This record gives sequence, structure tokens and C-alpha cells, in this order.
Amino acid sequence: MPDVSVVAIVYNDAARLRTAVESALAQDIALEVVVVDDGSTDGTAQVIDELARDPRVRPLRLATNSGGCSLPRNTGLDAARGEWVTFLDSDDELEPGALAAMLAAASPEVDVVCGLVRRHYDDGTVHAWKPDLHTRHRRVTASELPRLLHDTIAPGKLYRRSRLVEYGVTFPLGVLFEDYRFSALAYAHARLVALIPEPVYRWNVSLDAEQASITRRLHDVESFADRLGGHRLAVDALRSEGFQDLADELDHKFVSHDLRLYLRHLHTRDRAYLERFRELALPFLDGLAPSVLARLGRTDVLAVHGLRADDFALVSLAARIHYRGHPRGAATPGARPAPALLRRPAIWLAAALAAARAGRG
Repeated sequence: MPDVSVVAIVYNDAARLRTAVESALAQDIALEVVVVDDGSTDGTAQVIDELARDPRVRPLRLATNSGGCSLPRNTGLDAARGEWVTFLDSDDELEPGALAAMLAAASPEVDVVCGLVRRHYDDGTVHAWKPDLHTRHRRVTASELPRLLHDTIAPGKLYRRSRLVEYGVTFPLGVLFEDYRFSALAYAHARLVALIPEPVYRWNVSLDAEQASITRRLHDVESFADRLGGHRLAVDALRSEGFQDLADELDHKFVSHDLRLYLRHLHTRDRAYLERFRELALPFLDGLAPSVLARLGRTDVLAVHGLRADDFALVSLAARIHYRGHPRGAATPGARPAPALLRRPAIWLAAALAAARAGRG
């Protein structure tokens, strides 16, 4: 019986699949790699057949492409035999020694182990994902450290398979941003979550808009609709299972992270994009609990105030102030310039007034 089942999913990615799977096979532990082909039509099947010469590789194939990550991951999860399970995308890699490091942090009371994920951009830069969670070895519950829920990605972690089965934690079908619900429920139902500082997962990120992953298609306003839909599934699941405080934490995370990703680029978008964005965002913002609104930072309060007032110049200023000095996410070449940071004291005053109004509401 393997200690860990690595569920690797792939769709039309023959060029990179071998590197991903070999990064798993190089781990010095007892494992199996369940490779789920999501109906590929390129040379992926041949690569899988070659990899399956290693008896630790178990190939599975879906007859037609599912259109997302949920069904192939659930298929692999159902087939997994290890005590622990982890997820690997075909364009990413496990770091050397990753699984041994995570297993070393496990104990009978630990149900999730989280290692450090590093994003490797194709311009050569490397950024750690949620590094503040991985400054040292520690064991916590989600209630003790609600910020855990800000780490929404499913890879880079070990999950006790029996715990997932006991609470029916799977990926929701027919939606994008499926990690949001899975991760939230996995954290909520874990007796303990172990956090370790060791790097365990290499998340390869393309900056080419044509090759960008679903999570980075910020130029498409419907990607915001998909992201918001995935978030709402997670929040609704937490609330239905009695985790109200964690649901509120996710709402705070959505405003302070997901919403900001789009706000910083709004000055480059056309009016149709802005109107659709506001149509999607306002019902969500209007439904936030007062406790969530009270925690928002000054730039977030200002951005929310601008959205409600249909004042996108104010929204863009809030985003620029927040991201000032952050190099990544530069404006699209040829786009309209963002509003200048003029009268900064007045901007902060507007934010303070908006915050006061929110507090009185």
C-alpha cells in the first residue's frame, strides 16, 4: 500500500507531462502516481503509456474532455489507494524531497499538511505563494488561523484520504475555480493542519495572455464571474456545515485578494467590461456581513465606495495606491494610463469617510 497517491491530471499537454510525473516518481517515498487523461487528443496517451512502464504509474482515461479540473481530480481521488493524497497539474512539478518533508510533519491528528508553493514565471522571476503561512513548522486548526483559507489552491498539500471520504470533500463539477470549495472544506474538517516552510510545489506560470491559465485571465470579465461563482460555492458550503466564521473569512479574502486582482487593471478596460464587472460585483458587496466590511483596509473601502458610486476613477486610484511599488501586473501595452496619484491626502480622507459611513451602516 503506498503512503501517498499523487493524482496527476492532464489534457493535451504531452510536452510537459513527462517532467511533471517524473518529479513525482523521483520522490523517495512509497507512492503511486494516478495519471488521469481528461480526453486528450494530442500525443498525451502515448506519453502516459511510456510512463506506465513504471509499475507505480496507474493510467486512467476519460472518454471525453470534462472542461475543467474537477472530474479528473475526483476520478483520481476515487482510484487512490494511499493513506495520503496530493494533486499535481501536468504543467507543474513537485520539488525534490517534497513528499518526504510533508510526511515528516504528519501525525495521527493531522489531516492536512501544507508546504510552500513557489510560482515560477517564464520571465525568470520566482514568487512564493502565501509565504507568511510558512515561516516555521506549526500545527493549527482553521479556527485558530483563519488566514489558512486564503491559500485556496489544492496542490502543494497532503490530504488524509480517509478524512476527505468521511466528509465527502470533493471538487464541484461544472465550475471553474473548483479549488476554492475543496480547500475550504478540507481545512474546516481537518482536526489539525500542519504548516511547513519547505518548498514542495513548483507552480509554472505563463505571462503570455494566450497561454495564461484560467486563474490569470483577468482581461476576460467572465473570468471574474467564474471566480465569484467558485467563491460563492465555497462560502455556501461552509455556512451549510456550520462554519460561519470561516465563511466570513473567505468573504474578506475575496475582497482583499480576488477583487483587487481585477481592480488594478480596470483603467485599461472598456465601458462594456466596466458595466458587466459592476453588475457582478455589487450584489456580492451588498451581501457582505457588517463584520466583514469593518475589517476592510482603507484602499478596499475606497474601491468599494467607488464601485457603488459608479466612479471608476476612484476605484482605479484605490488600486494604484494599494499596488504602488508592486512590479508585477503592469498595465497592458497601449492601454490608457491610470489616473495619477494626485491629492493623496484627499484620497485617504475619502477612504476614512467611506469607512466611517460603512461603520455606521
